[in-house]
Formats: sequence, structure tokens, C-alpha cells
Amino acid sequence: MGVDGTKADKNQDTKIVREYGTHINALGINAVKIEHIGSTAVIGLTAKPVVDILIEVSNLKEFNTANEKLVLQWFGN
Repeated sequence: MGVDGTKADKNQDTKIVREYGTHINALGINAVKIEHIGSTAVIGLTAKPVVDILIEVSNLKEFNTANEKLVLQWFGN
């Protein structure tokens, strides 16, 4: 069984970073920088439809608290 690939484009990259930024800020995380990384970030490369992001924060304690909320929101109890 194969995995359907997708090709990244610049519009998709911008949309992904903006969308994640909205969710991250809503959780109270003050992100210094949000980067779209991994194979889906490489324009023109066929990749698995899984998005990897890297979030740079200035306050790790604040991030850990918000991350607990994020895990509960996405994965439940």
C-alpha cells in the first residue's frame, strides 16, 4: 500500500504558518517564531501529507502550560 504524496507550494506554506500561529496564540503561547519544516515545506517536493512545525518561544514554562492544554484539545483526556 502506498502513501499519496502532495507537493508543497509557497501559498500552502504561508497558510500553514498563519493557521498554526492563530491556534498557538489562542492558547496563550507567545511564539517568537513559527517555522514550517520537514518535507512538506520543500517547494515542489512530493511529501507525505503530514505537517511539521517548529515553534520558538522565549518562556518555556509558559509554553509547557499551554502545551498541556493543546494536548488535551487535540487528543482528549
